[in-house]
Amino acid sequence: MTQLRKSIFYLVLVTLAMTVSTNAFSLCAFDPVVKVSAFFPTSKKICRIYSSVMPYYELEINKNFCENWQFWLGGGYVSDRGKALGCKTKTSMWLVPLSTGLKYLYPLNQCLNLYAGAGACYSLFHTKDSSRYVHKNNFQDTLGGIFKLGCFFNLTGQLFGDVSLEYLYQRFSFSHHSSRHYTLRHHVDMSGFKIGGGIGCRY
Repeated sequence: MTQLRKSIFYLVLVTLAMTVSTNAFSLCAFDPVVKVSAFFPTSKKICRIYSSVMPYYELEINKNFCENWQFWLGGGYVSDRGKALGCKTKTSMWLVPLSTGLKYLYPLNQCLNLYAGAGACYSLFHTKDSSRYVHKNNFQDTLGGIFKLGCFFNLTGQLFGDVSLEYLYQRFSFSHHSSRHYTLRHHVDMSGFKIGGGIGCRY
């Protein structure tokens, strides 16, 4: 099932890349954006174990094509430390979402553009626990979705700002086999909202 999720994500990525490359734009003409955001998990369990707000760091590359359309490819990083429920032992996690999709731009004037977008999100998730009663290291990946609302605004000739509100859907399913051949399954919902901004450069 994991290989199927990866295949679907790569298929979406290749399809979007082909859509962009068929237009009469140079592939070198892209707009990189460095963003810092606040990530708000929607799972109450995750908020109790870790934090209700986490720093989210991201690098995004945008590519204009057709009229008012934009393709994006991005990678983010989230990490936090906390205490497990019940036994209160130390636990830590990191999350790496890789996203791609399309945005539609709505220009209000020469300096301000609103946008809305949607795409696929392939996420890698790792947890490390100090308790001897659980698995020390857990790693899982999943295929989810991402939705964006935001705006671009000019700062200088080449620099621009990007302010956005995003929702990531990413739900992980873990499966472990005990020595008695029983299977223990649990789910981790790392979905959440992301509010932040960044600075980009036009080439």
